[in-house]
Amino acid sequence: MLGLAAYFICLVTVGIFHNRFFVVDVVFYASLFDVLVAANITMAVLYKSKCFRGLNPFELTVFYLMFLAMGYGYAISIPTVIDRSLSFYILEKTERMGGVREEALEEIISKDYLREFRVADLRLTEQISSGTIQIQNGCIFLSTKGLILVSVSGFIRKNLLPEKRLIRDKYSDNLLNPYEQDEGEARYKCTP
Repeated sequence: MLGLAAYFICLVTVGIFHNRFFVVDVVFYASLFDVLVAANITMAVLYKSKCFRGLNPFELTVFYLMFLAMGYGYAISIPTVIDRSLSFYILEKTERMGGVREEALEEIISKDYLREFRVADLRLTEQISSGTIQIQNGCIFLSTKGLILVSVSGFIRKNLLPEKRLIRDKYSDNLLNPYEQDEGEARYKCTP
């Protein structure tokens, strides 16, 4: 327990230091880097401490893997969710404004959110950094890695997401294939 607490404190400290004094391309990837740095620092400190000297290599490996798993959970659940969460944006915008009109929410999301949080720029940066897209002559194309990822996500969407999902006050399956009614595709299509 002491080791996990030490790791968590180290992870948060490394994350704060990284975010304040270094450049970050993608929050999620930077957080994963922080996970590795904090795990290595914590392991070095624990290895030198009296409490952990009696641990054999297998036990130390288990600790290291626990640090990585805990760190991954933190990286995806805290900084990444806060960075890209529309739900948190709605909460923060509502708090800042003291309340918003329900019928204005779609406009707030489509105009304010996308502009204020530079959503398109951030997602393009992320996809370019991960190697899933390429931009050529003002057109975005999927790389081989992107095509594989899309086939996996499509399989998960169609087979592992709920068929009857509550959307406002009705249960629906229309998020299993949300692109089936996309009338704008012809306007956006780009050919090489």
